[in-house]
Amino acid sequence: MKYLVLVTTLSHQIQGVLAFHVLIHADLERLGNREWKDPKLSYGENKFRMKILGGLVFSYRRFAAELSLLALAKAFEDTSVEARELGCGKFDIWKGDELRLRYHHDMRYIRALANTVKHSQSRIIDSNEKNNRFLIDECGVKPGYEIEHLRLDIPRHVYRVYWFLKQLAAHLAGVRAEPVPKRERNWFRQFERLMLPAFLKMRVTSGR
Repeated sequence: MKYLVLVTTLSHQIQGVLAFHVLIHADLERLGNREWKDPKLSYGENKFRMKILGGLVFSYRRFAAELSLLALAKAFEDTSVEARELGCGKFDIWKGDELRLRYHHDMRYIRALANTVKHSQSRIIDSNEKNNRFLIDECGVKPGYEIEHLRLDIPRHVYRVYWFLKQLAAHLAGVRAEPVPKRERNWFRQFERLMLPAFLKMRVTSGR
């Protein structure tokens, strides 16, 4: 029962993040195709309109990526809090390697990036702070890099966080974990259909 409660909650959160990505991507595509050139205006005026549109698309894409990272990190935090409230114990993201939970490294990566969004203006700082050191030493991210430089594949991270949290929920609830699919690419479309049923007419068109 505890496992079911945890998985139900995390599934709803993951579903929301994936839906957010699909809807934002559609908005960005429509915005990027917006006609900015007006033959009635001067060259300078049209250039200004082009810059406004380009800057808006860039800021929108960056903000969407940051919100997705924060939402995925929150899914982990919420799962941890709910598990404690259910009497399932605690889990330290920086420990537990012996459990061999698949995508553990990815979850650390997402949390570290979310921490960067919250505390470092989305820029990786060369410091002794644990999240920054992990990104630099374990993930090969260069100091000074900003989130938009990383070209994040949000749908892939959503998929991996989902499977990591399901394994974590099973561990904390003391039940056998469902096997994680070995072929990620093949299983992603099944995951997408589970999260976004066909009647919603929402399909991931980028990052996969």
